[in-house]
Amino acid sequence: MPVNVTKKDSLMKAFAGKSKEEIDELLSQFPVMGDRSPEELYAEFQVARTEERQAKARLKQLELAKIQGEMFDKDTIEADAAAVASEMRNALFSMAARVAVVCEGRNAREIQRIIEEEISTTLEIFQKSEFIK
Repeated sequence: MPVNVTKKDSLMKAFAGKSKEEIDELLSQFPVMGDRSPEELYAEFQVARTEERQAKARLKQLELAKIQGEMFDKDTIEADAAAVASEMRNALFSMAARVAVVCEGRNAREIQRIIEEEISTTLEIFQKSEFIK
């Protein structure tokens, strides 16, 4: 049965730090609990407490990964990718003009070497990314 978040919060606060016996005692003071028994309420509390602990553990894992450099801020990665892509685009569009002048009067084999060197140099732009090792 899905548990309403506000009910979970209320249960967590009411039952925090209490044993099952203490919780049963508290619940016995309230004869009207809808259609749920103390055991069902306690079960809901246990689910809520487990979910809270799991969420806290996951947040700690994410914080640790960021501190250890295994995780990066989305905006930082997007900015880096945009900068590298822009530089790569500019280099590719200017390649034809650079290569055309150098290739003038050369044979096919020399032109191929010139183009390959230019491509290799242009691909080095990717190494400027702080996320490429």
